[in-house]
Amino acid sequence: QNSKEIEKVLRRIVAAGGLGEENFDSKIDGLIEDLKKNDRVVVLVPGSFKPPHKGHYEMVKQYSETHPQGQVQVIISAPSASSERRTLNGKGPVITPAAAEEIFKEYIRVGELSNVAVFVSPHPSPVTAAYETMERLSEDRPGITIILGASKKDNDWKRWKTAPDWAV
Repeated sequence: QNSKEIEKVLRRIVAAGGLGEENFDSKIDGLIEDLKKNDRVVVLVPGSFKPPHKGHYEMVKQYSETHPQGQVQVIISAPSASSERRTLNGKGPVITPAAAEEIFKEYIRVGELSNVAVFVSPHPSPVTAAYETMERLSEDRPGITIILGASKKDNDWKRWKTAPDWAV
């Protein structure tokens, strides 16, 4: 179901670019290959990561390997007090954004993912944090390609349906 939704979005993008159905697959394949080689690609992977776990790491690793010439930015949002999580079945210490950042940086160090950066945003919403980062990047680095990262879990990609037109 997700792949069908994604294909619909891609087909709209391709049609808007003046490409016909007959060459859709070859054009998309070509675009993907170009993005893999492009050093002007930044993949944004936002979340609260309370705590970061193997699934989060594997997702970031996949983006890192898919775009080896680009950069992957893990954006850790600062959750509000109402959405804090604790370890040990809710009775342990709070998993702070700083703790999540430290854990993620250790994953990146051990995994030797040299094109991955991790930072904490002041925003409680991962989507807001990503949009703010997109705006800053597009102003600082004209011509950059920004990819909005999402996991395969729970239709995560749907949070980007309202992304600005210049986002991929």
